[in-house]
Amino acid sequence: MQQFTQQLTTLINIFTMNSIRQKTSRAFYLLAIFIVLLSLFAFFNLLYLQQQVKEGVVISNFKDDILEMRRHEKNLFLYHNKIKF
Repeated sequence: MQQFTQQLTTLINIFTMNSIRQKTSRAFYLLAIFIVLLSLFAFFNLLYLQQQVKEGVVISNFKDDILEMRRHEKNLFLYHNKIKF
């Protein structure tokens, strides 16, 4: 039981560092972890936006093709020209 208490005390002392060097190191590592997590979030957000833009381009091209078909259809019905494709 005494050994367990001693190990627990050692573990608690690790998290309650007192020297300035230890506090600075801990703050640096926490900041580095925060920056990495923020960078990963931004990266995955950019991947999502890239996918949305690709889908938007496909939809825009589809809309343009439909409008082009409607223009040719209108010309066919109004002017009775047969356009060779």
